[in-house]
Amino acid sequence: MFGDYSDQYRSGFVLQGTRQTPSDEVIRSDLLYQKEMLQVSPELDGQIAEAVCIVANLDERCVSVISSQSARPLQVEAAAGVKNLLQSVMLSLSHGIGAPFCLQQVENSLQEMYLTGRLVAEFLRTNPGRQDLVGSQLRVDATDVPLLTCVAGAICFPQNVVSQP
Repeated sequence: MFGDYSDQYRSGFVLQGTRQTPSDEVIRSDLLYQKEMLQVSPELDGQIAEAVCIVANLDERCVSVISSQSARPLQVEAAAGVKNLLQSVMLSLSHGIGAPFCLQQVENSLQEMYLTGRLVAEFLRTNPGRQDLVGSQLRVDATDVPLLTCVAGAICFPQNVVSQP
């Protein structure tokens, strides 16, 4: 699942670094294909409503979301955690640290976001509808709350417990 670093985009990896950002059309086409392939055995994976790719462009310091359900990518304001991650990777790269280490750094940060998302999910399960308290009660940056709420919404609690922002 960890795709390492390569010159070109490679399909099927959860995390990868590339020298060249592929076109939005290439990524969207791949998302549609991957979604179709995963629908072959819904009894194992469940029904997949949407496939999403988050593109963090380190050169331009911007983040966009490409979806299998939308023709155009959505430019998003990066949460503080994402901005810190991108700055850390840029700093590592500028000091000559290799791409594999930088991708490992990204993977570790994503795992941390997942674990924090689980904490948010549990908080929202016990405090339904109280997204407004997540930042203060769990001591996370306010700009991270929408991202973590989305992560929490994907973690397996009933739909009515975690409403998406």
